[in-house]
Amino acid sequence: MNFQHLEYFNELAETQYMAQAAEKLGISQPTLSYAVKKLEEELGVPLLEREGRNTRLTVYGKVFKEYSEAGVQQIQEGRRQLSEMALGESGKLSIGVAKIVAHKFITDVIKDYRQVNSGIPGRLQFKAGRDRQAPGHAAKRGTGPGHCHYPAG
Repeated sequence: MNFQHLEYFNELAETQYMAQAAEKLGISQPTLSYAVKKLEEELGVPLLEREGRNTRLTVYGKVFKEYSEAGVQQIQEGRRQLSEMALGESGKLSIGVAKIVAHKFITDVIKDYRQVNSGIPGRLQFKAGRDRQAPGHAAKRGTGPGHCHYPAG
């Protein structure tokens, strides 16, 4: 399913006027009609009823609109999150450390991290274990000395 077609459908479903939606999207009316037609073909149901220059959502269109809007919103949020991560603006830092050094090491690390990254939303997570357990646990979890795990916050 084409993401751009979903965005086009959402705008048309909102305005219900082909010309107005096309203008707002910055595309031609035939491009908008084509996108909606492709969605309808892919879904196998009519999403819109055309009434001259106006359009009206069918029962299928009303149901699909809810999912389409939610899906587009989720994808846009995912893009934003990835962009922030790529720019170092958010994320999660996980470090595995042995208990024997945790109390001496961790306090300074947290303080330094927060000073350097004060404007960056994110989570800081530390795992401390028995001295012999920590390296093995860190290897399994992808954390440890010199190894950072940075998934979406």
